[in-house]
Amino acid sequence: MKIKSLIFLLPCMAMVSCILSVDSVTPQYSAIMDEGYGGQCTFMVYASGQWTCSPSSNIEGMTVSPNTGQGDTEITLTIPENITGMTQVSYVNFSCGSARTPMTIYHEIPTMVLGDTEYLAVKMKDDNWWTASNIHYIEPGKEISARDFSTNTGIWYPCNPETGEADLSMNGIKTKGYFYSPEILNSICPEGWHLATFSEWKNLVDNYSCEELNKEGFNLATVGYVVNGESYSTEYPVTYYACGLKDGSETQDAAILSGDSSSLEMTMGSYNNGDGVSARCVKTINLL
Repeated sequence: MKIKSLIFLLPCMAMVSCILSVDSVTPQYSAIMDEGYGGQCTFMVYASGQWTCSPSSNIEGMTVSPNTGQGDTEITLTIPENITGMTQVSYVNFSCGSARTPMTIYHEIPTMVLGDTEYLAVKMKDDNWWTASNIHYIEPGKEISARDFSTNTGIWYPCNPETGEADLSMNGIKTKGYFYSPEILNSICPEGWHLATFSEWKNLVDNYSCEELNKEGFNLATVGYVVNGESYSTEYPVTYYACGLKDGSETQDAAILSGDSSSLEMTMGSYNNGDGVSARCVKTINLL
């Protein structure tokens, strides 16, 4: 994992008994911006003598190596994943004689950016980061199907369970997400993320109850689905979540959520290519 970094050389903070400067990763001041997924960042300390580092850390598990040295030294800063649900700010203070250089660490809340929307991400026991809500995104150049199903673009409004009709409210769209065909789902997740796969969903189903998932901030809710691009399902509140995609197959794998808020259950099944289903994205792990 990488931490955002741009290299700028700070001027000396003092010209007394020791000269000290540190590579900055943002212009004009010394700071490191972490998106919340953690990782390692390397930078240089430039000193004319013996220097030390004293982290005043609000980020549990953050380390600086080495934390003391003589002269110019490459530093490795290790930042853990942010699972606190809060933005954190911490500091690393470098000193050389009477010279001082502080570095600020900004530890953001993990999100996935899709279009102009940030989706909160939650770390699950499977060691994956999942979007904490259903996707509600329309790719530029795409359109949403008419609410009366007279057109079919592969994207549909969520369903209002009380009326059985399209829910056009912003709150409904943001909390329920759109329904998507497999063709649209093929490119729904941004770079660095992927459509949750069958094995990833199955791992959750095998190791969590729906109540436990929601306690972890997963925000499961039964929202229905679209049948053959023609109508909302009469099986409401059964919900189908896409599980990756299978090329050349007449059906696709699904995680099927059923029940009400007090007794949600999830099983594995399938849906037809013409159906419209819900989607979640998972952060892609880059294996070296």
